[in-house]
Amino acid sequence: MSRTVILDLDGPVLEGKLRHYRCYADILAEAGYAPMPREEYWALKRAGADRRRQLRRSGAEGLYGEFLQRWLDRIEARRYLAHDAVQPGARERLLAWKAEGVRLVLATQRRCRSALLQQLAERGLLPLFTDVLSTGSDSAGAGKAEMVAALLGEPGPGCLWIGDSEADVDAARRLRIPICAVTCGVRSEEYLRALRPDGLAPDLSAVNLPEWMPT
Repeated sequence: MSRTVILDLDGPVLEGKLRHYRCYADILAEAGYAPMPREEYWALKRAGADRRRQLRRSGAEGLYGEFLQRWLDRIEARRYLAHDAVQPGARERLLAWKAEGVRLVLATQRRCRSALLQQLAERGLLPLFTDVLSTGSDSAGAGKAEMVAALLGEPGPGCLWIGDSEADVDAARRLRIPICAVTCGVRSEEYLRALRPDGLAPDLSAVNLPEWMPT
């Protein structure tokens, strides 16, 4: 039986906490506001707090519209992407799956495809993926499901989705693919557990594929 693993990038494969925080903090500081400490920022983000609540902590609610535009303009810029690192054990796990003949499909909401491919190449990750899909929009789960369906058609029983957010859970459910949520990314274990995924794992290296797709 052929096996396919669909993976989100930011969280399961790449650690992007510093990139996100630096972009947030730079925008607030340039506008004259004091950003909250990184630990507090990530506690709110992992609990699913929206952007308005984050800005309210610094008295910057009025910056909302401008903040969103600056965020979109910057978050995939090279100087911020440089802060990303490969999650511990992720590369080894992907290499092992690829060696076993598993089809690895990357499905991300990244907007700038050229920057995405460059980053994957620089991190030595690009050759590991059979397919690299990027929505380039904020369509969240619906957009991710649509692009995966366009690639795979009707997914068979040998598929697994691995992600770290509500968008991944939603996308997998739309396609009736089992979803394993990893808790090392943008959402906390408590938040993800409330979404009732098919399984939880601390990180990619802890996902035991035979438990999901027996050979």
